[in-house]
Amino acid sequence: MKRKSPIRASRPSPPPPPAYPRMVALLSELARGEGFCTSRLPGVRFMRAPRHVPRTPVAYEPSIVIVC
Repeated sequence: MKRKSPIRASRPSPPPPPAYPRMVALLSELARGEGFCTSRLPGVRFMRAPRHVPRTPVAYEPSIVIVC
């Protein structure tokens, strides 16, 4: 017999941390346009997507990704 999962009440999202606006401003300076941008460091690129990007099969070079 399958168990029914309990219905969970949705909770409001927590407020952004105090450093959030500053982080957005700093990252906006580094990645000014949409898509990939180069940086002053060789081999380091930034990617900016201001809206949802649908899942697409893509192959990237091995890398470290930090999502902000």
